Amino acid sequence: MKKLNYLMFAAATAMFATSCSTDSLEALIPDSEKTAIEFGGSSAQVTRAGLSKASETNVVMQIKSQKKGSTGDNDVRVTRTMATASADNTYDDTSLSTLSFLSAYQRYWDDAYGRDAELSVYAIAVPGKTTNSMAAETKLTASTSTWSSEELSHNVDWTVSTAQTNTTLADEDLIFSNNISGDNKMKFTLTDSNDEDGAGKFDSGNLNFTHALSRITINLKRGAGFSGENTFQFATGTNVSLNAMPVGGTLDLASGEWTTASTATVTSMYEASAITGSAANEYTDYKLMAQVLPGKIYTDGDVNKELSFTIDGNQYTISSDMMFDALNVADVKASVTKLTDTNITLEKGLNYTFNITVNKTGVNVTASIQDWTPITAENLDLTNDNIKVSVYDTENSHISNFELYRSVVDNEGNSDGTYAPRGNATWYYQDNQTYYNFRSTSNVKSLNSEKKSFAMTAGSTDYQWGAPLKADAITAGKTPKYDTENGYNDLIYGQIGATSSTINMTQFHMMSKVTVKLTSEPKDDKDDNQKVDLTGSKVYITRINKDGEVLMATGKITSSNLQADLEMTPATNTTSYIYNMSVVPQTLVRGTSDADYIGIRIETASGKSIYYYEKLSDVKASDATTSQNNTKGESISYWYPGHHYTYVFNILKTGVNGVTASLVDWTTVTGATQNISLED
Repeated sequence: MKKLNYLMFAAATAMFATSCSTDSLEALIPDSEKTAIEFGGSSAQVTRAGLSKASETNVVMQIKSQKKGSTGDNDVRVTRTMATASADNTYDDTSLSTLSFLSAYQRYWDDAYGRDAELSVYAIAVPGKTTNSMAAETKLTASTSTWSSEELSHNVDWTVSTAQTNTTLADEDLIFSNNISGDNKMKFTLTDSNDEDGAGKFDSGNLNFTHALSRITINLKRGAGFSGENTFQFATGTNVSLNAMPVGGTLDLASGEWTTASTATVTSMYEASAITGSAANEYTDYKLMAQVLPGKIYTDGDVNKELSFTIDGNQYTISSDMMFDALNVADVKASVTKLTDTNITLEKGLNYTFNITVNKTGVNVTASIQDWTPITAENLDLTNDNIKVSVYDTENSHISNFELYRSVVDNEGNSDGTYAPRGNATWYYQDNQTYYNFRSTSNVKSLNSEKKSFAMTAGSTDYQWGAPLKADAITAGKTPKYDTENGYNDLIYGQIGATSSTINMTQFHMMSKVTVKLTSEPKDDKDDNQKVDLTGSKVYITRINKDGEVLMATGKITSSNLQADLEMTPATNTTSYIYNMSVVPQTLVRGTSDADYIGIRIETASGKSIYYYEKLSDVKASDATTSQNNTKGESISYWYPGHHYTYVFNILKTGVNGVTASLVDWTTVTGATQNISLED
């Protein structure tokens, strides 16, 4: 053995022993007479083949030799060195790369206590890299001498980029080995273990490498709701972000554990490939990759955004809770160690892959840990939904028959007031940078030519209009107040962007309902001759604006200036004399002349008796407890939308004895008695 040569050389030079230290003596021995420390190979049996299949890799090592039988920091020698690992042509979990040293980097047992040496080895490398390995080498600080008694630090500071590319993934992919330590140190072994000395051999160690980082892979696949070959466009760059990721820290080679020093948002990921789909549709999918330090925690119930990306202007986000749910499945649990009931922590050496199918109606996410241990996780839904709307009337009853409209709002919050109907089409949010105003209608056939309003006319049609309202717009037990100048504008919740929430619309009756009830009841039974036969009587609303329009944006109603006398429709299946009409909301007083007042005309069947009530605005509300538009004791001078006004006329041959007014269905108001004259 070379050890014998060493002993012979030592005996021949015994004259120097009294004046030279052991280190000096060993330094005088030619390397050709020493036993080299050798490594049978380097592998990555812990997680995956860690060295490059295509090119050589420089491996930087710390070797610590402690004399057998010594304790603490006694009899310790340390060195730093570097070897080149061959390309791993098989690239499987059991393959080995051959390690070779340049002469300047070769280390010898003879310089580290020889047969009494027990070696620990700590190594780092960047797979497939030789040109920048010196940068990695500087991470393992050592003294300037080949061997030193100075204890070397096992700590390696490492930082990954926040804007990640193919280059950064390659240059920053740190692997390490610490398997030759503790009870697995390299040493000299006698051939016969019963001998105290004699023939034997030195260990030739294998370095098993482990990836020190965590990797995240995002596979984006085109789903439903994207039409045309030019849709589903993913703009590379900074439109993908991984929030609060560990990007800098310190790795303790001895324990293999990280201490995280800094976190940051990974603002872009490397687009690893564009995969062309098969079958009839050849659409492009996207594969995105990033690597970070381990230690990121995803927490059950945490709604904070962790991942976001943009497709066709739509921004999709995934919360910490959703990431946890995707990974909290049986297969994942079988392959990770840092998982509790509420948290999962990203570990070194694992590639967490999220397969995301992006639909306009949502995002389906499956998660797995790939390359090393394939895992399938449960589906996870992330919504950038198609537009879902529920419509209710002011009494909170659900409405199923309605038409939906929307108007685009520009970046400055302005809309041109033009509304387009949905019809039978399925609407999706086009992107997260476009907002809409939504409106609904019932019993409306179409909008005007400018698509900004719709027409109403007096009769029996119950025109309805709706909008999403602010949360405080409806107070308990009261109908939202209509403003004659602004409609419902101040109550409307506008500029709605992409949301998974259902848009709740409140729909209003836009007409005013007017009911006239005729009675003929003398105060005294002796005055029965004053009773009027009301059979076949007709009732007219006089000088009323028959038509009007509703502005889609605000719900403001404008009546026309073309007055007419309109005959009311008698109710059927009743013994009472009741007449109804839905009218366009309007003021009952337009000016000071007689023609500016809305009134009532009643004609008996004979046509000989005509009763007039010239000014309905004189009628005062005696009860308006639930009305926000009418006040008790004040004249009813305006017919508001969604109100049902009932006027009761008590008619005698000598005239109309009195009039009462009330509002029912939505708002109840009772009017005081009024007197009018009879004209033949």
